[in-house]
Amino acid sequence: MTCRRQGGGFTLVEIMIVVAIIALLCAIAIPAFIQYRKDAQDSLYLSELRVMKDAFKTYILKTGAYPPEVASGICPSGMTNYFPELDWSKPAPIGGSWDWDAGVFGVTGAVSVVGPLRTAQEMTRIDSVIDDGNLMSGSFRLGGGAMAVGSARYMFVIE
Repeated sequence: MTCRRQGGGFTLVEIMIVVAIIALLCAIAIPAFIQYRKDAQDSLYLSELRVMKDAFKTYILKTGAYPPEVASGICPSGMTNYFPELDWSKPAPIGGSWDWDAGVFGVTGAVSVVGPLRTAQEMTRIDSVIDDGNLMSGSFRLGGGAMAVGSARYMFVIE
């Protein structure tokens, strides 16, 4: 005598097993996806920093001086021609506002991001790619003195 199920549906146990497998796959895939997204944003941020560094160096060669200090989120006067695809009024790829620092914080010229959406550990990882891995020294560093949480300034010093 064989036992046959009536109807063609799935049992509750079979559905629960499928749901558990899907949940396990999501638990593995979502953190990896988030990390890949952060890595892509970090790469774009580093690329934009290098473009800006070259643009500011070209600007000083042509004009003899860096543009004057401006408020956060505003592109320095005369620089839009040097990097027209970068919009300083929009957040940086890692979050926060772009800022041009000229003659402040002990530097002649630096491109900064103020209030990035990254932890200090993540910013140290970015520093290790572009500089020396130490946020207290080198050309990429924490700047601007003591800041409130969420308003840290990370500077890429040009000069």
